[in-house]
Amino acid sequence: MNTLFEVLALVWSVLCLILFFKIWGMTNDVKEIRDFLIDCKKPETIRKPEDRVVKREDTFEYTPEQFGKFHSGDLVCTASYSGVLEIVDCYEDSTYNCKDTSTNELIGVFKESELKAK
Repeated sequence: MNTLFEVLALVWSVLCLILFFKIWGMTNDVKEIRDFLIDCKKPETIRKPEDRVVKREDTFEYTPEQFGKFHSGDLVCTASYSGVLEIVDCYEDSTYNCKDTSTNELIGVFKESELKAK
């Protein structure tokens, strides 16, 4: 009985060590992902597969005629949702990704015809 307990304790110790090193490896992965996302949020830079940051040379401004009558940051309302919405993203097909202004929760994508300016 004593030998069985010793074997189980040894197996348990080895498994705990393996788990420790697995978690340690995952923290490095999370750091790489976080660094990648922080670099991607900067509008003037993009990340290449070689992990070097370069200046974005193909940036250009959209004219209001390319999208509909609403822009990012505009406050709107819709019949299908009772709260006030803020436009987060504008898409070329005149649809808009909107979030609730009070909860900052993404509500959905709406067509231009569904939205009214607030």
